[in-house]
Amino acid sequence: FCATGKMGLIRNLDADEIVDQYRIWQKFLSEHPELQQLISNIVYMGMGEP
Repeated sequence: FCATGKMGLIRNLDADEIVDQYRIWQKFLSEHPELQQLISNIVYMGMGEP
């Protein structure tokens, strides 16, 4: 497996932290409208998954 998988679980993200990640990108894209056409979806993935 990858190195991050060997680190072990430190903690899970809180729901607020997950939503904040979306909000940060939403704000970024509103400040950079030229990129809105280039980004069509956001994929949330974990680290260290087999």
